Amino acid sequence: MPTNPELDSLEALVTTGLTTAALAIRREAATTRAVAQATYKGHTANGKARFADDLANSMGSNKVAAEYLGFSEGRMSQLRKDAKKNGK
Repeated sequence: MPTNPELDSLEALVTTGLTTAALAIRREAATTRAVAQATYKGHTANGKARFADDLANSMGSNKVAAEYLGFSEGRMSQLRKDAKKNGK
């Protein structure tokens, strides 16, 4: 089967573009995670509990939110209980 140089060129261009886009998305995700962790660390104890509760609600899972912030699922459950206890 003969090769088409224009098609090969287009394929290379698309592959390069998708690779660049995927790299940018990964970089943005890492930056967003770092900002969330810094925000969490900057809060008082009650603020940490409310932040963790809001994050878990928006992500839909204690486990996912805990992994995102870099601590255990048990710690996330504890923070969410504290947020409900504080009533805010």
